[in-house]
Amino acid sequence: MDYIHYHLHEDIKCSVLAEKVKLNQSYLSVLFKRETGVSITEYVIRKRMEAAENMLKYSDYSLTEIADLLNFSSYSHFAKTFRKYYHSSPKEYRNKEFRHIEWGK
Repeated sequence: MDYIHYHLHEDIKCSVLAEKVKLNQSYLSVLFKRETGVSITEYVIRKRMEAAENMLKYSDYSLTEIADLLNFSSYSHFAKTFRKYYHSSPKEYRNKEFRHIEWGK
């Protein structure tokens, strides 16, 4: 989990994680899901979405820069994934959050 947290900006592969923890890839996948309730891939996506949410709220990075920093293949892929989790586009989310912070709501 720490490795994932510190490498969200990279392409994270299960095979690399398995090598890092010296476990068979299949066994790591089963163990990870048993312990967290989600697959490694889903966990990585959720952590990227949390990071994106924080960047949208608290940084001046452009939407494209956020997509690049979090290793999405394109802005459209990032926006589609973000919408799935937050039910709004990154731009809508940022605008909503700025209004929220600005007005102290």
